[in-house]
Amino acid sequence: MKFEGDANQFMKNNSENALKSLSQSNLSLNGTYEDVMIRLLESRRFEDANKFATNLRNRNPWSGPTYFVSAAYYESIGNLDEASRYIQEAIRIDKYNITYLNAATFISLKRNELDKARIYLNQSKSVSPDQKAISVLGNLIAKGGIESAR
Repeated sequence: MKFEGDANQFMKNNSENALKSLSQSNLSLNGTYEDVMIRLLESRRFEDANKFATNLRNRNPWSGPTYFVSAAYYESIGNLDEASRYIQEAIRIDKYNITYLNAATFISLKRNELDKARIYLNQSKSVSPDQKAISVLGNLIAKGGIESAR
């Protein structure tokens, strides 16, 4: 199957031709498509990751990771309102996902919304109290936000 071959080629060596072929694919949902989206995000290729997220979300509006990836993209270009909107959608789909809750805390801090940041952080703590991010985010809140901590 061409899609699987292109996905494997991209995952092995970030082949641009494979990525182009994948992005034009109209095949049914496949976990591999989500894997490519996350790989792009990890590579800090936010715009490409967001394109995959949008495509996948059009096929499956209940895919929380697609909203998370779009939130990361919008945060990366400084559009914190859109980043907040997308991360809130991800949380609506999976309210116990600590990655989403921590991202919402961080975005709220960047928007200087300390009360919201505290709410998200407390939700994250209640799900997983031993995570490392709790102390980092808690310290930023205690210092009055990201700008104040600098």
